[in-house]
Amino acid sequence: MKKTLLIASIVAMTSFSSCSKDEIVSVNQDSNKMEFNAYAGSATKAIVTVKENFQSFNLYGFQTTEEFSGNAPLTDAYINNELFTKENSSSPWEHEKEFFWSVEPNDRMQFFGVSEPITLVTTGNYPSFGYAIDVDLTKQEDFMVSVLLNQTKPANDAKVSLDFDHVLSQINFSLKGESTGFNYAVTKIELLDVNSQGIYTFNNDESLGAWSEQKEVLSYGFDLSNVVVDGTNVTEINDKIMMLLPQTLPADAKIKVTYSVKQEGRDSKIFDGSKEISLASREWENNTRTRYTLTLPTGAKEMTFDTNIGNWEYDTDEDLSIFEINKKETIIFQGTKEILTTNLTPADGSVIYTWSSSDEAVALVNETGEVTAVAGGVAVISVDALDAFKKVFAKATCKVTVNGDIPFEDPKFKSAILNKYPSVDVDKNGEISLSEALAVTELELEEDFSSIKGVAYFKNLTLLNFGGSSVTEFDVSENLALQTLKFYDTSVENFDVTKNTELTYLDCGETPIKTIDVSKNLKLKELSCGQMAELTALDVTNNVALTTLYCSDSEGITSIDVSKNTLLTYLQLQFMGLTSLNVEANTLLTELNCEENKIASLDVTANTLLTKLSCSSNKIISLNVTANTLLTDLSCSHNSILALDVTDNVALANLDFSNCSLLTAVTGLNNKSDLKNIYLTGNVLLKNIDCSQCPLLSLVKCSNSSVLESVKLGGCTELTHLYLNDCNLTGELDIYYNEKINYFNCLNNPLLKSLLVCYNLKDGVPAKWEYDRENVTISTIE
Repeated sequence: MKKTLLIASIVAMTSFSSCSKDEIVSVNQDSNKMEFNAYAGSATKAIVTVKENFQSFNLYGFQTTEEFSGNAPLTDAYINNELFTKENSSSPWEHEKEFFWSVEPNDRMQFFGVSEPITLVTTGNYPSFGYAIDVDLTKQEDFMVSVLLNQTKPANDAKVSLDFDHVLSQINFSLKGESTGFNYAVTKIELLDVNSQGIYTFNNDESLGAWSEQKEVLSYGFDLSNVVVDGTNVTEINDKIMMLLPQTLPADAKIKVTYSVKQEGRDSKIFDGSKEISLASREWENNTRTRYTLTLPTGAKEMTFDTNIGNWEYDTDEDLSIFEINKKETIIFQGTKEILTTNLTPADGSVIYTWSSSDEAVALVNETGEVTAVAGGVAVISVDALDAFKKVFAKATCKVTVNGDIPFEDPKFKSAILNKYPSVDVDKNGEISLSEALAVTELELEEDFSSIKGVAYFKNLTLLNFGGSSVTEFDVSENLALQTLKFYDTSVENFDVTKNTELTYLDCGETPIKTIDVSKNLKLKELSCGQMAELTALDVTNNVALTTLYCSDSEGITSIDVSKNTLLTYLQLQFMGLTSLNVEANTLLTELNCEENKIASLDVTANTLLTKLSCSSNKIISLNVTANTLLTDLSCSHNSILALDVTDNVALANLDFSNCSLLTAVTGLNNKSDLKNIYLTGNVLLKNIDCSQCPLLSLVKCSNSSVLESVKLGGCTELTHLYLNDCNLTGELDIYYNEKINYFNCLNNPLLKSLLVCYNLKDGVPAKWEYDRENVTISTIE
């Protein structure tokens, strides 16, 4: 029989003999004569008749003296390769011999039918037949089989019914272009390097048998003419169908399509050639209909395809049009798992799904679609959709590649790891295996790379730093042991650390991130999100373990609640849009920096442990630091402070209250044993300063204080830098005890008449001194 589709249909055939009516009556008087009916396909659907197609088959019959279960070889055939034929669909079947039932009550008949006069290789426990697929598609023939075991003479002289099933794989193709606005002219489709020969063996449950010993790799193909597809519609090639050997496809098996591409309205071709795509390790099974829907790329991209697998004979309802797995291919790392899911459109709760793996040594799959990667290699995961009669009506597959070594998307990431931590590569093969990755607890990387995909396999990481890299997105949801994460100075726009509940340190500064969610990171102790101009809000109310919080340059943030963060010791919130700040609950603070905001008042009376306070460039009118006796550094410049009292701040080392334009008085500057630097520039209402008896004072800068009349510096024996230019000094400036001054500037003090310097300078002052040498005299006391 030439290549013809035998779709699911059942038509009772005429009796195999071609007798006249009278002759039939005569024959039927012989009560032991065997009579047969033959069917092609399943009797559950009777949509398309096949009587005009099914015109020959060969029959083998073996008589056994008891029930046969395949536990012993079959002996000589009673019916030996008997050929049954008919000329056309309406003519009777013809065959040479007549066959009769045994009269022995325990005897049984075993019937095996094949649709082709092929060679019996061996009877064995079940008959086996060798079969080869012709390379010429026009000569390919549909191979069908039928089996009936342990038959006895039917009651009421009924006929033996042979139901034939297809045991080849039917391969179909559909085509679609990648993009709209282009035409794709296809001239040839080929299947390269697939097995063409095999042995078919019947089995013991009257269902489809099995193929084995597939060999003799051949390529099959067909030419096409006038086949032009677009990027919108799928075009089915229904007049070019291959019937091929069921098999696990060899490693070199491919689909090859030859085509050209033109843009609509233009004559020139933008592509003219062929594309190939691998079918390695995919499964073709008995009695299945596989359709590859190929998507043809416009240019340099790879060709892709979708696979739809259904039962050859089952006439599917029109609505049951889509059955697929959520992934057509996936790569799983050895020792990991992945869930595959099915999609049947429309949904049908009565459908039963059965999962299987082509190679369980590579990948296992359970009844829910969970795949476990066992060892390196390739396996095809299949799922059958069964109807209420437990008949397979659709199949879907997913090619699973199991990697023994971690698959890194960016090889530079792997190189950065191995360059910084060469000991990670224990077996020195230039790769990182799962066991090697699991031994790594820290990755502090300095090289540039664009992706950290693959980091998920480093399950025991506690520290990860890829700051300064070209990474734009990342996923650390599998790194549950992570305690420290740094990705500052990257282009990352979004990140998720909600699953990283062990995180104690996070640095995401200098990134374009707009939102930060650390609500689940209850162990977080340090959060750094500086220089983040896109950030508009920050919620740390759940992060009660915080000890350090650094946020800057986020002008969109106008308020922040730190009342729950009672363990904070370091708080830096600078260059933002804050209008208020309440740190009353943060009694453990030692450093507070809230400069460059819009804060009108700041109460630090509860923060008695403060050692450093910077609140410059705000709108503060009053600042009370009398309770902050441990302060060493105080910066409150560029505010509207009226007066400042630092009498009780005995530990002060650095003080800056420059450019407080409303400041009229500063008290308590004198007698500070640790004070080293004072900045008072630009205080236009300040008249007098007393810095005397500060033995470690080395710098005083009071420039541009236009009403400053006097400065007391007695006892400041370590003073080296003094800037008093552009003030209102009058009379004599006493710097007699400040003999170490190297840098001095008192220019633009028109009422200043003389400088009283130490006796050692009577013969000349340092060259770096700047003063009005024409109007200011130098004097000393011997």
